Amino acid sequence: MSLEDKDRIREALANYCTYGDSGRFKELAALFTADGVWEGRMGRAEGRDAIEALMVRINPPPGQGPVRRHLVTNSVVTVEGHSAVVTSSFMMLRESEAGPAIGAVGRYDDVFVQEGRNWLIKTRKVTPEIVGETRLKS
Repeated sequence: MSLEDKDRIREALANYCTYGDSGRFKELAALFTADGVWEGRMGRAEGRDAIEALMVRINPPPGQGPVRRHLVTNSVVTVEGHSAVVTSSFMMLRESEAGPAIGAVGRYDDVFVQEGRNWLIKTRKVTPEIVGETRLKS
């Protein structure tokens, strides 16, 4: 394990939020392994194409619906060889007529694997702990 490995994992966590918030779902799906799994209250998807399709299905297109920003924090990264277990807290803020509103707060439970110099998400379980008005498609 090196600090560089942890930095690459944390950068992937940040990119996930950035790509998702800007509607770049193909790039978001590329953060997963070819057989990666995303699981949450809005569904389950296995494989990059299925993850991208799920993100398109549940998120409004860029420019439609309120602006949203995901923040990820308190990430605990445990690297063992070429895999890592990562637990993070997240908060999703969205715009509202009254100003910024909290849409959701919860936890990401991830397993990352190293492929070459890259760290990719093998599994991601999204567990909402507090849910406000998310304005996601149902």
